[in-house]
Order: sequence, then structure tokens, then C-alpha cells
Amino acid sequence: MCKIIKNALNTSRNLNILEITIFKFYLVSFVLILSILFPIILSSSIYFYIILFVVLDLLSIVFLVKKEWNFLKKIFTEKWYRAFKNYWVLDFALFKLTLASFWLLLAKVFPVFLEVHIWVYLTIVGFWIWYFLAKNFWSIINKK
Repeated sequence: MCKIIKNALNTSRNLNILEITIFKFYLVSFVLILSILFPIILSSSIYFYIILFVVLDLLSIVFLVKKEWNFLKKIFTEKWYRAFKNYWVLDFALFKLTLASFWLLLAKVFPVFLEVHIWVYLTIVGFWIWYFLAKNFWSIINKK
């Protein structure tokens, strides 16, 4: 299990900007699936989601700038820039929590996101799982 987590972290460090965009669609879909299946997730006040997003967003920006201060320049100038190469597990988890809190806030403000059929979101999640497995998992199995 530890080997799978280590390889998953190495794969996340090697994601380029296009793959990070695909990963964001995966996270959005996953959060909205959880919101549809468990409506209690959206039962808090909207102020809670605003404060959660602002705090997590500020922490993410601080960590991102601390790890690599010129990341915006690199994102727009380098075609295959790897944004997460200097991130640790907690930094990557903070990025995922920030994005998830943003989409929870949007789902709270615009409930129309929860009206989309769940199979659309499951298709997006399935695509990312397939992509991640194709990129990472088969290389784990082939190495002994």
C-alpha cells in the first residue's frame, strides 16, 4: 500500500498543466457526486463555505509561492510545466481541499450543479481513473 501511495505522489509531481486541468475536472466531479449522494455535506451555512474557501485558498497561495515564487510565469510560458514537482503530500492535499471547498461553495450557491445526472460525473471520474491507471499503475505492475 505504501508503494502505491509513493508512486501516486510521484505521478502527481509529474503532472503537466494539461493533466492538472483534467485532474481538476475529476475533483469537481467527485465533489459533486459526494454532494448528490450525501446532501448533508451542503447543509452548513454559506458563510462556512466562504470562510473555508478563503482560508484554504490563502494557505494554498502561500505554500505555492513559498515552493516556487514564479509559478505564474512558468505556467504561461512553459508548455509542459510540472506545477507540482516541488509539492509534498500535504501541499497536494491542500490543493485538493481548496478546489473541493470552492466547488462546494458553488454547489451551495448554484444548486443547478446538483441537477446534472450522476452518470455524467461518473464518466468524468472514470476517465481520470483510467488515465491515472494508464499513466501510473501499469508501470507499477510491470516493475518487480
